[in-house]
Formats: sequence, structure tokens, C-alpha cells
Amino acid sequence: MPVFVPEEEDSVGPYRRLSASQINLWDACPRQWFLEKVRRLRIAQTPPLHLGRAVEAAVCLTLRESPGFIVAGAPHNILSGTPLDEEDRPDRLATTGWPADGLLPLPTRPSSVEEVRTWAYARAALHLPICLAVERSAWESHERKSGSWEARIDSKAALRMVERAIDLHLEELEACLALDGGPSLEAWRAGERPAHPAPDGRRFSANGAHPLAGEGACDVLEAWEITRPWFVDPDAGSFSSQAVHPSFRFQGEYDLVYRWRGGAEIVDLKASVGASDRTSGYHAQLRAYAALWRATHDGFPLPGRLSIWFLGTGDVVDVDVPSHAWCEEFEARFESLWEELREEPPDEASCPPQPAPYRNHGPGGVFEGEDDDLLKRCTFCEWQVICPGPEGELPDLPRRFQLPGHAQTTIVGSIGEINPRVDLHLEVYSVQITGVSRPRVLFTDGQRQAEMRILGRNTPEGMNLDVIKGQRVRVTNVMPEIGRGGRLTLRFDPRSTLEPVEDGALDSLMVHQPARVDVVGRVAYRFEKHGIGRNGRPWSRCGLVLIDSTGTMKIDGWSNAMPRAYGHVEAGDVVAFTNLAPGAWVDELQGDISDASDLRVLARAHEASTA
Repeated sequence: MPVFVPEEEDSVGPYRRLSASQINLWDACPRQWFLEKVRRLRIAQTPPLHLGRAVEAAVCLTLRESPGFIVAGAPHNILSGTPLDEEDRPDRLATTGWPADGLLPLPTRPSSVEEVRTWAYARAALHLPICLAVERSAWESHERKSGSWEARIDSKAALRMVERAIDLHLEELEACLALDGGPSLEAWRAGERPAHPAPDGRRFSANGAHPLAGEGACDVLEAWEITRPWFVDPDAGSFSSQAVHPSFRFQGEYDLVYRWRGGAEIVDLKASVGASDRTSGYHAQLRAYAALWRATHDGFPLPGRLSIWFLGTGDVVDVDVPSHAWCEEFEARFESLWEELREEPPDEASCPPQPAPYRNHGPGGVFEGEDDDLLKRCTFCEWQVICPGPEGELPDLPRRFQLPGHAQTTIVGSIGEINPRVDLHLEVYSVQITGVSRPRVLFTDGQRQAEMRILGRNTPEGMNLDVIKGQRVRVTNVMPEIGRGGRLTLRFDPRSTLEPVEDGALDSLMVHQPARVDVVGRVAYRFEKHGIGRNGRPWSRCGLVLIDSTGTMKIDGWSNAMPRAYGHVEAGDVVAFTNLAPGAWVDELQGDISDASDLRVLARAHEASTA
């Protein structure tokens, strides 16, 4: 099945698995992998990144529908509302609520491939503008958006990409007609469904003969239903439909999986012409998917075909299906890589800046050889201003500086030494039921009080909120903060826990008052985020991410409170921040700017690179 999660106890977790894209990134440059996967630097979000998601979404929305049930001008969301389980996957046990179960066959339906094409083009033209609007909104709200949507996105060209995907799917349909429905025609007519059926708005379980089932030769509407590939249901949650390797150490999510011929044929959709180094990575990704398919199916079958659809040109590039021996070698490699990279986070020295040769490709993914410039990959890398390169070395960061107007010298440690979290034994001072999902809890050390504040929408799994006044509790990995009115607040995030205990001496909240920190680092990038508050007023925050050899720190504050020097800071500059309030979100170290915070540029990027 396309979706696979082993039933054994998961000792790895979804955030520590490897993927084909991670392995490709590591092979391209270990330091780039380190900066993005360990230091968690976020790449700039350009409009073309979101274009690919919009095109794929429009393709899947069109393929989910049927010309036998839905007229060309039907509403965009006619099949929305797939029942989902607790993991945000289509609920295989649900027997009600499926949007297509109540649809009746249309009295007038397409009867030829060209009529189906006309219908599908019309549906795509209706879906794509909405998908583009969704992705544009996501791009505009991203703190690292880059470029201009109008300059980079051509809606007509995007629609042509979707139409090319439809054309390629119709080639599958025509092949199905030529084979009179293929080996599964009669089973499909009887209403049989695979364990993970292609999304079509209908329940997982068999529900009698299919309403479009006929007799005799397979017709075009039957072929549309039979050839529909598996893809991620448009209503499913992000990353909810992964196939997870039985070891839990590797996962992947297929774009399209055709199964009507009896075996699996995996297709990777690309909203591009294929003329970049990334094309070689696409080949590697499909071979990895073949190994993943083999490992997650009884009998270890291999896919019958691996293909890349370059929708910018309409070209189909077939990738050689690997052998069983290759798959075993790949599994051994990712197991070894997992132990090296994911069992424990590697340090910077273990991930050197060693860029692989840049591989040139022409339109349609035609390989044109490795580039003569051995450092060409570095010229395209977003992190070149904070990376020494394969033969360079960055100057050491200063650990002592003096701000203008200050008599004393400031001494700072490394970013990795900053830890805003504490563990405490406390007593529950009061529990107030507020009518919402979370009670208002106050803790005390016997003299002082601290209020509980849970960050994020969901209560962390390790928090037991079934507590009563006077009960002793142990809280771990919480972050003290001075809130409004000077009240001490303990912030909880997904790493924090709260558990009742029988006894134990109370810890003093005075000792754990939040301290201000000073920090020095190189600027990886600046960012900004804005929106409309609950009061209807616009808000704006901005900041930057600092990095040194031990860690990263995300620093932000209200735009009107940023020190004046912020407006002149560029990526690669060495800067010092003072009087930051430290915090964190899971593994991301954060610093909050206040009126008492200050910023000084210690070295410019161009000066650091020539020093």
C-alpha cells in the first residue's frame, strides 16, 4: 500500500527519520545539510517553490473527481470533507460522511477520451486559481518570503503544466482501453477496493458494484476510474500519508502511484523543465522510493516503472528500476547514515563544507555533464556568506566587546551555552476552571507565585493537568518569564512536562528568575512577519537568526522596538545583541528583544570574508 506505518513501537519518531531529499542534500554538501537539518536554518521561500505545490494540488483535485458524477462547472469543493482519523489520514474505518458516496451517475456523460480531456481541462481551470491563491497566501505570510509573486508566477503557464499532467494521465487511460480495462476490470466492477484506494471521495470498504460499472468492453469512464493513481488525499493533513520503513529510520511520500496494470508504477511530478542540478536528485529519490516500496510490501516486490513528469515541458523521463541487491545496499546505507546523523545530532566538524560537483541538465532533464567549476554549487548556496567553503576559514567570533556609551566591557560565551530551561519542584497554589480546554494554574514555592502558560495550540503530551490545590508537582524544561504586571510566568512547550509527585523540597522561584543574556554571532538571515491582530489592528515583528559553531538563536521583537542598527544589518555580518530575554520552542533557541536590548555590528560580511 502507498501508506505504510509499522505497528511496532516507534523508537525514532517522525522528526528524526531520514528521507530521500535529506540524503540528496547530504550528498550535495554535508555542511549544507548540517545548517538546514541540525541548525534548522530556513531557506528563503520563493514563489516557484509554492507554484509546484499549487500545480500538484490542482492535478490531484482533478484526478480525485470523476466525469461520470461531476459536471465540468461544479463547485471547487464538491468532494471536500473526507473523514479523517486521529493522524489526519483518510479514516479507513469510517462508513459515513464520504462526499462521493451519495453522488449519482450523470444522465449525460463524456463518452470519448477527448470529451474527458475537455472536462478535465475545465476542472483544472477551476481548481488551479484557488490552489494558487492558497499558496500565495502561504508565501505572503512566511517570514522568509523572497521575490515577487507577480514577476515569477504566470497563471497561464501554470495551467498548462496541469493540463500536461492530465494529458499524461490520459495516455494511461488510453493504454487501459487498449487492454480492455486491464487485469482488475471485473474486480473493480464488482466494487472491490485495495487496502489504500486512490482518493475518489468514496469509503475504503467495498460497498457493492461500482455505480459506473458496465458490461462488455471497458468504456472511457470505467477506464478513468480504474487508472486513477493513488496520491495524497487533498483533505489529508500535511505529511500524514508517509510510507515508513519497517526500521522507522526512513520515510517518503509518493506523488502518484499507478496500480491498474497489477504492479506499482511510481511517478514524481515536477513543475519545472528539469534544467538544473536537482534533476539528478530526482533520479536518486525515485530509486529510494523503489527500495521503500519493496521494504513495505510482503514478498518484496519492486515497482514496474519509475518516471519523472517534467510538467514545464511535458517530457517523461524514465528512471531505471533498481535491482534487489541495490535496494539492500541502499537500506544498509541509510541505516548507517541514520546512526551517523540522527541517532545523536552531529557537530559542525563532522559535517564539513565539501560540495559535490554541480551536474548540468538541459530542458526535459537531459544530463549535460558535470560543471568544470568545482565550486559552482557554492555560488548557488544560500549559506555561502556564513560558510568558509571547502578550503576557507571564517575568522573567530569576538567574545569581548564594548558598546558605545558603556564603560564596562561585555564578555559573552557561545550560543550553545545558553539554556533558558529549568526543572522545578513546586506546589499548586490554585486551579481555576476557565471554561476552555485548559485550566488556569498558579504554582508557588511557599512565598512567591508563578503562572502556567502553555505555548502553542496543543497541550504537550507530558503535561498532566489533572492537579488540585496543595498538590506537589515536578515541572521540567519550563522557561521562566516576567509577564505583564511583573508576574512570573512558567512557559511550557512540547519539551516540557508536568507530573504530580508525592513529596520533595520546594525550589525557590526567586533563584530561577529569568536572566537577560548577551550573544555574539554571524547573521544567517533576516526575517519579518506581520498580520492582523484580534483587535483588527495590523502588527509587525522582525528579527534575525544568529549562528556560531555551537548553535543558532532566533532573535525577534516588535518592528518599532528594534535597535536602529538593525536596518543596516546584512547576512554574514558579525553582530552583538545585549539584554535579550531567552526562550525556546522545542529545539529552537530564541531571544526576545525589549526596550533595554541593544545591537552592535562588530564586523561586516565583506570584511569577515577578506580578513
